[in-house]
Amino acid sequence: MSLFLINFDLRKNKKDYKSLFEELKYIGALQLTKETWCIKRTCTHATTLRNHLLQLIFEDDSLIVSKIQEIAPHKTKNLPKDLTN
Repeated sequence: MSLFLINFDLRKNKKDYKSLFEELKYIGALQLTKETWCIKRTCTHATTLRNHLLQLIFEDDSLIVSKIQEIAPHKTKNLPKDLTN
């Protein structure tokens, strides 16, 4: 099981990102901060996850998906340990 950090910069506040947030919840991601999410996945590469999420944002938005080995959160909305497998 790999841990991934998903961070985005949604540059247009008036655009509809409902499908992005619904998909993040559907795939089991947990929101850590306003624009940072965390997810545990098996048999997934950061590139694969990034390409999937790119379909749900706009061309001028930014997205980073990182496979991480250790995380030390402070005052986040949720904690990575709360992720379900």
